[in-house]
Amino acid sequence: MAEENLPTKGLFVSPELQQEFESSIDQLVSDLGYTVTLFFEPTASGCPNCSRGPDGASDGVYTDTNNPFALNGEFNIPFPEFAQCPVCKGSNKVEDESSQDYTALLKYNPKDIEFEATGRDPAQLVRTKMQVVAFSDIQRSVKARIEGEFYALIREPVKTGLQSRSHVRAWWQKLQ
Repeated sequence: MAEENLPTKGLFVSPELQQEFESSIDQLVSDLGYTVTLFFEPTASGCPNCSRGPDGASDGVYTDTNNPFALNGEFNIPFPEFAQCPVCKGSNKVEDESSQDYTALLKYNPKDIEFEATGRDPAQLVRTKMQVVAFSDIQRSVKARIEGEFYALIREPVKTGLQSRSHVRAWWQKLQ
């Protein structure tokens, strides 16, 4: 077997060195990182500003006692009885676009993958490196805002690290 000639594990890269490496990368992300906002598919919920009648149409009843935004906010707009609700336009659905902020190291025009062979302009690409807790959020994101510009994920994120996979890399292309 080829592995018979391998040296004893842990003599060069000890658990302490591994921890120091991970801690140093975390500190770099914290010190030099930028905020990256990941956006997810919007979810629809019932409108808190109105209720629906038995025929399914908005009955225009202003339900102040049921409205969690009572007396303030964009979801608390009084309207006349049987008029169309100004919040949901009579659909009784309000879409909530959720997002999550992470801190990431950025690498513009990454050279680690031959993107030119796929027809992608490297000048429109950015690679992010975040803590691994962002992995599932990156996978389900529909876009990201990086330094004020919007980007789309162009390949599956990859977990990286010194054995422990403590960080995640993702590749993004600027949206036009």
